[in-house]
Amino acid sequence: MQTTSDGLPKIIDCFDFTGAGDVDTSVIKEGDSKNVLIGLSGRKLRIPQKWINPSGKWHLGLKALYKPKMLSSREAPKKLPEIDCIVWFDGDKWNACIETLEGKLERAKVLTSFRDSHEYGIFISNEFEIAYCITVHNNGNLLEIFMAYKNHGSIVAQIAAANFPKNPDQNGLAPGAQIIAINVLDPQTNFSIVPQNMQAVIKALQKCIEMKVDIVNYSLSYFAGDGEIEKLLYEMVYKHNILLFKSAGNDGPFYSTVRKCDSNVENLIFTIGAILTSEMKKQIYMLPDNVDDSPPVVYSFSSRGPGAYGSKGLNFVAPGAVIVNLPSFNYPWKRHYFYGTSCSSPNGAGAIACLLSGLKENSIQYSPASMKFVLFKTAHLPKINANIFEFGHGIIQIDVAFSYFKHKLSDIKDGNKTCEVKVTALEKSFTNLCVQYVKEDDRMQSIVNERTKKILKFTPRNQTETYSFPIKTSQLHEICVYYPTMEYYFPSNAKFEININFTKNQNCNK
Repeated sequence: MQTTSDGLPKIIDCFDFTGAGDVDTSVIKEGDSKNVLIGLSGRKLRIPQKWINPSGKWHLGLKALYKPKMLSSREAPKKLPEIDCIVWFDGDKWNACIETLEGKLERAKVLTSFRDSHEYGIFISNEFEIAYCITVHNNGNLLEIFMAYKNHGSIVAQIAAANFPKNPDQNGLAPGAQIIAINVLDPQTNFSIVPQNMQAVIKALQKCIEMKVDIVNYSLSYFAGDGEIEKLLYEMVYKHNILLFKSAGNDGPFYSTVRKCDSNVENLIFTIGAILTSEMKKQIYMLPDNVDDSPPVVYSFSSRGPGAYGSKGLNFVAPGAVIVNLPSFNYPWKRHYFYGTSCSSPNGAGAIACLLSGLKENSIQYSPASMKFVLFKTAHLPKINANIFEFGHGIIQIDVAFSYFKHKLSDIKDGNKTCEVKVTALEKSFTNLCVQYVKEDDRMQSIVNERTKKILKFTPRNQTETYSFPIKTSQLHEICVYYPTMEYYFPSNAKFEININFTKNQNCNK
């Protein structure tokens, strides 16, 4: 996780928007004649001669960092002993040192803002070691310490984009991709989805827009239905062309276990479920190589559709388990097995990062809408025991998707369009609705010839005209969930889908 496959820094920058790493360093002191400072803890700190500080002014702070949550721990994060923090300006840049517990500053690591140097330190305590980096704000009056409080972010980052030059078999999906790491869950809240953490999510999304990222992986299952967040997501997708990947959740195996609170932005997001393949069984679960290959199956924990308003609930599936290197604070464990849709989401995001690289190299335009549609057209849905509520559109196939973009969509000016469709139920039934609009480069006649279904042609005369399409329900079985799709094609090569999810009610009266 140091460099990309091209030799660029792997991690561009790190941010902690929870406030857990913020240190007030507005107190300014000067050393005595022997270069000794009295820290805010009362400790005597002898400043090394090699620390250049033309002004002689030292910004001091005091911080009790949180102990990271170990692999085997079920306890809430606890605070560590307070440490003195020292910040100063060397005439060129701001520097900071937090390794002050032992008072031996000659050997302590001095860092500057990570985005400028891409350097980090190792904080050592009696129980663990943990990597950290810093950013200095407000002319030295605020120090931001970034560190991992759980394994989760490190695991997700490795799946999506790890690069191990000496061990390429451990690489992630996109070893050439660069990463921006952002903490949004405060350890003080035990990493819960609470309002104060939603404010951190808002800041994180705004930072993603500012830094012009291509893909956001959000392995927290849901955005909590926050109106301000939803507004930001629309801006990210429609204005800035950012792809949003989200884990489907680990509430399976029952149907309709995907989160419903994201229903207002479900059309914007790539929601990814988790599958288990034959190769994974051999590599992770140590099954013999001579075991016959079997079709991929959805993990029992992976949340299923249908979602709100008739949607599938999830879009695609990807491998949902991994064996990865652990952060150093998990010593003596070095590698471990993890599973969950938090593994499948970065798997999908990393795969699409490779696809985007190819599209950009060939100057092929794309949008989140066209990306979702092409992946839908090219995804692999196993023929045995596969249904759309478990698999979504299927398993992402980036090579086929790239070919589709290159040969069928490369000359189309892309864009995001919206439309509104209303469905009225004439009988007592459970009816929801989902509408998607995308652009496609197939000729209308060739699309029609692919299907044996009846084609209804009509010419709209005005924007308010209504068309009715009856659905016959008399032969449907009770309790079962049905998912018909109406597809609309136009001579301009545009298409939108109406997916209707409904059930036939069972009479339970005795």
